[in-house]
Amino acid sequence: MTTTYKQAFNDVLIAGTNALYTAPAGTLAQIRAFTAHNPTAGAVDLVVLVDGNQFVKKTIAADATLVLSELLNHQVNAGQVVDATGTGLNLILSLAEVV
Repeated sequence: MTTTYKQAFNDVLIAGTNALYTAPAGTLAQIRAFTAHNPTAGAVDLVVLVDGNQFVKKTIAADATLVLSELLNHQVNAGQVVDATGTGLNLILSLAEVV
C-alpha cells in the first residue's frame, strides 16, 4: 500500500455544483483537511455532498472562515465524488490517497 498526500481542490466555487474530487479506481481517500472562506459581502450557504449524499450544510458569514470538521477522517471510496455548492466561497480540500 502506498499513501500519497495531496491537495485535491483549492479554488473559488462557481454557481451550481462543483466537483471537488473523484477518487480514482483502486484508490481509497481519506479527507484530512477541509476549509472554506467567504470573501463576499453577504452570507453564503455551503453544501457538501459525498457520492450524492449531503453531509454538510452551513451558512458562512461574510469574511468568515470555517473548518469543516464533520468530514475530517472520512473515507471516499473509489469512484465516489466530493461535490460542493456555495457561489463565491474559497475552498481547500486536502486528503490522503491509499492505493
